[in-house]
Amino acid sequence: GQDLTEAQTMDGPEAERWVDEWCSLYEAVLNLNTPTVAAINGYAVGAGLQTALVCDVRVASLTAQAGMPEVDDAIPCITGTWSMEGLVADGRIADLVQTGRMLAAQEMLDWGLVTYLAPPDQLIDRAGEVARRLAGCSQRVFRLNKAFLRRNRLERLGAAAAAGKAAHREAFASGEPAIAMRNFLTGSGRGLPA
Repeated sequence: GQDLTEAQTMDGPEAERWVDEWCSLYEAVLNLNTPTVAAINGYAVGAGLQTALVCDVRVASLTAQAGMPEVDDAIPCITGTWSMEGLVADGRIADLVQTGRMLAAQEMLDWGLVTYLAPPDQLIDRAGEVARRLAGCSQRVFRLNKAFLRRNRLERLGAAAAAGKAAHREAFASGEPAIAMRNFLTGSGRGLPA
């Protein structure tokens, strides 16, 4: 995920630039005409999970966990919502972004956030097998399929980026994310004081 110390002192305009930077990364990954395979080991949260979700295929370790805990840091999860659209049902997206809870590997697979699971010591090998399989296909057909698959995601990314920038501007201008991140980074717990 994102380094919370980096965002701890952001104001509204800086938060908008932050959204632009992440959206540029997602767009770059989506626009690659070569296969992309994410290997998830440990925790994949927030922007880290979003980056994995824009890859063609995701392989997770049996011990991996994933979530969108931005709500605990008083940060909107607009591009996080976008990254899950088409992969999981709306109710499950709402569950993750509104509760901030973490999913275990099997639940990630059951929901469709990952495609394959592997034991931790076999994760990289399994991700490599998948990548070799994708690379061994007709690259022309792969490119054509990928162009069609990414079209709707890229169209929706523009709307998500605009909504995300507005939401981040408001949230960061309020000062709530700074308080929540300070609490987390100092060990006082997650979120805002009750």
